[in-house]
This record gives sequence, C-alpha cells and structure tokens, in this order.
Amino acid sequence: MFNELLDQRNIGLWNKLISQFDIQIIETINYKLEFKSDSNSALIYVDTRKSKELFTHELLHLELRYFGLDTVTFFDFTKFNQYEEQIAYNLLNNIEHILFFDEFIKLKFNPKLFVEGISNKKILDKQINQYKMLEKIDLKLYYTSLYFTLKAEEYYGEKRFDFLMKLKKLNKKYFERCEKAYSSILDLDLEIHPNVQFEKIMKILFTE
Repeated sequence: MFNELLDQRNIGLWNKLISQFDIQIIETINYKLEFKSDSNSALIYVDTRKSKELFTHELLHLELRYFGLDTVTFFDFTKFNQYEEQIAYNLLNNIEHILFFDEFIKLKFNPKLFVEGISNKKILDKQINQYKMLEKIDLKLYYTSLYFTLKAEEYYGEKRFDFLMKLKKLNKKYFERCEKAYSSILDLDLEIHPNVQFEKIMKILFTE
C-alpha cells in the first residue's frame, strides 16, 4: 500500500512524520486523519483509489501536530450538541486547510486535487439564508464556520466574493472580526508556539 501512496513529492514528509508518530494506514471509504495526542499516534484512513494527493492532504493535517498545533484542543466538544460538533470540526478543518494549502502546492501537487469536492453554490446560498432562522445552534459558531468555509475555498482558487458579501450583510461587525482572525491565521508562524498563537486568534472570534 505504501508504494501506491508515496512518491518523490511526499516521501520526505512521510519520513519526517513517522520519526515522531506511530502511524497506521487503514483502508476504508474516505480520507480522514484521526490523531491521538495521548499516545502520539495517528490513523490515516484512505480509500481504494490510493490517491497520493488526498493522502498527502491528511499528512499535512498531521504535520500541523508535528509543529505542535492541534486545533481541536481549543473547543470543549462536550458542550456542543451533535450539529454544533459537526460545525466546529468543519471550522477547524477549513482553518487547517488555509494553513497548509501552500505547502501542498510546494510539494508539486495539483491544487485542483487538494480536496475531494467544493461547496455547491445553491447549498452555500441556503446556508447563508437560513442563518437567522436557526434554532438550537450557536449562531456565532455557525457564522464563523461558514465564513472559513468560504475563505478556504477562496484561498485555493474558487470565486467566493459574492457569498462573502452576502454573509457580511448579515452581521457586519462579526464579519470584520472574522476578517481580523483570518489575517492572523495567514501570519501564524508554525515554528513559534503555534498553539498559543492559535488560541489568541480563536479568542478574537469567540470572546465577547
């Protein structure tokens, strides 16, 4: 399986990560990283296509942990209902995409193969329009997750300006706060206490 997932583009990244983490590769129906900080181990799920691009995508999620950034530690997921939990994971996933997309390109992978699919425009419109009608969901969390979905997709080449302007009309003040956090994410230095930097960024978003 390793020969199908590795080539000269990602072998250096792989060797760096296995020097620190116990990594298992499991064949299933999709691609996903499951990181276990208590045992310094990781499960990387792949499908039968053995996509080097999507496998490298998961390695880059793991590389953030190599640098000391584990974004999921920011939220107390026990306080979320099942919908909020999914929204929070989506938010963190998209922030991580922004952090390592450039590295994916530096490794000479095709940017169009960075993710399996992008958001459908009709679904994006629906998500924006239903914002004020939601019940039993933290609206700030929902808004932030939607903002970073749009910004991540914009970052890797999709046209998302019109959707962002629609989102801005819903809450201009909070949109500006998201913009400030986004700029800070672009400036985040993975070599200098990234978890500390990330916590400060998230406080911009979630501190009243």
